[in-house]
Amino acid sequence: MKSILQELTILSRIRWQMLWNDIIHPTREKVIRVLLLVVIGVVFFWLDYIFFQRIISYIARIDVLDAVEVGTLLVARLLSMIFLLFASMLLFSNVVTSLSTLYLSSDLHFLLSSPLRFSSVFVTKFAETAINSSSILLVFGLPIFIVCGKEYEASWLYYAMIPLTLLPFIVIPASVGTLITMLLVRYFPVKRVQQVLIVFGLILGAGLVMVFRFLRPEQIINEIGMEQLLVYIRTNRIPTAQYLPSTWAAEVLMSQLEGRTEVALLNLGGLFLVAALSYLVALHAAKFIYYAGWTGNAESRTVKVSKRGMLTERMLLKMAFLHPTTRALLIKDIKLFWRDTTQWSQLLMLAALLLIYFFNIKSLPINNIYLKNLLSFLNLGLAGFVLASLGVRFIFPSTSLEGGSFWVIHAAPVDYRRFLVEKFVIFLFPLMFLAEMLIVISNLLLEVDSYMMLLSSITILLITLGLTGLGVGMGAIYPKFINENPAQIAMSVGGISYMILSLLYICVTIVLEAWPVYIYFSQQLFRHQPHDSGTWGLFLAYGAVAGLSLVVTILPMYLGVRRLQRLEIL
Repeated sequence: MKSILQELTILSRIRWQMLWNDIIHPTREKVIRVLLLVVIGVVFFWLDYIFFQRIISYIARIDVLDAVEVGTLLVARLLSMIFLLFASMLLFSNVVTSLSTLYLSSDLHFLLSSPLRFSSVFVTKFAETAINSSSILLVFGLPIFIVCGKEYEASWLYYAMIPLTLLPFIVIPASVGTLITMLLVRYFPVKRVQQVLIVFGLILGAGLVMVFRFLRPEQIINEIGMEQLLVYIRTNRIPTAQYLPSTWAAEVLMSQLEGRTEVALLNLGGLFLVAALSYLVALHAAKFIYYAGWTGNAESRTVKVSKRGMLTERMLLKMAFLHPTTRALLIKDIKLFWRDTTQWSQLLMLAALLLIYFFNIKSLPINNIYLKNLLSFLNLGLAGFVLASLGVRFIFPSTSLEGGSFWVIHAAPVDYRRFLVEKFVIFLFPLMFLAEMLIVISNLLLEVDSYMMLLSSITILLITLGLTGLGVGMGAIYPKFINENPAQIAMSVGGISYMILSLLYICVTIVLEAWPVYIYFSQQLFRHQPHDSGTWGLFLAYGAVAGLSLVVTILPMYLGVRRLQRLEIL
């Protein structure tokens, strides 16, 4: 009988061997994916570093008032708020991620049927959950901590404290998150728990953003007396939640920056103690409820037929002009959409974000018509980014979501051109309605003139066509039929490439239309009439935008058809 340490060693060796095999025998897709993720991660890391360098360097240099180091106290409060934000994000991320790692992973059937202890499997999956959920902290948190060290000219001990602080700070929400997941799955089906958590997370996230925005935080930037400022700073070095791990983590780094190593070690000891206790509680609970929850979930998998979309199905059956194959594909996709709660439930989040979007537009203190027109033009880029985000989440995975059933489409007498055109149509009209609503309502709130209203409405129509065709086409070029959730499809090489190409396409469109907008502004502001060359430039710019949109719409779908025709289904 092997000890638990020996079992963990075996499992870790297997994981390492799998990783080593990927390194020495990389596939083309994995190499491209790693390179893209590294480039994107480095860019975000650098931008995050530059952003917080300017903020912290400004705050830290605030003069000393009445023997109170205002800058240091404000930096301490900023660190505490950042750690509190990361703790909240890590907690929810661990709850969602542990559902996949503890209950939905494809290797669980093998591991839990082997003579390994359930606690050994749990420890391995716990580590996997914590690592997968903490990547955001490393990408966005490390630059902030490095900036603080450079600003205060910290010693090597401060930089050594950073990983020592992050380790227990990551373990605590991982332990609490996995414990919550195990308790939920013990008494409810895992799919239902997943759907409820996603809906709850979307509503909670949207609600927090809405509450924060409706509070109008810009109103707090008012002049106050010096005495009020000093009283506030003295009593609010760290927020009043003194017993939260986020507060302790902030105090570890801030105390070390100030040279108070004893205080830093005291708070670090508290972090490690709570991390160890929370992990032991989760491990002890796993011995009693983890396996029971997993077996209960495996035995209770049932298929429920959803009645949503019946009205749409009846409407499609009455449309005699539709080809029977197209009608059948439309009905199939509509049924699949309504059956997948993770798909349509995200529309709740979208509705909340649209309200915030319009509220921000309405709240802008702009009274000049020229500035309103300029903002309307720049708003095209922001609206395009929103559409691209929806495209990578809904449009790009559409072919991959056929999953293991794609062989039915492959073996049926279905033309792949018709197959992709059907997906193009089913996504185009909802996305076009959303895009036009986004632009038209924003322009009405800004009270722009007729030219900008017409230009932005036509431009967003062309952008929608391009993004839809690009999403459907690249989804067929990079299909990923084996996946555990749609998020894996969006993070594949094809999904990342789609997002990059979408942003590039939007930027090129905005740049091409910058010249016509500049000519229009010159006419309105300075009464300059364009020369003949300027008039030809307008037509060339408009034609280039239309031509680019046409190419971006058609070419990826053409390549997607050819890719599916050459696809071999085993």
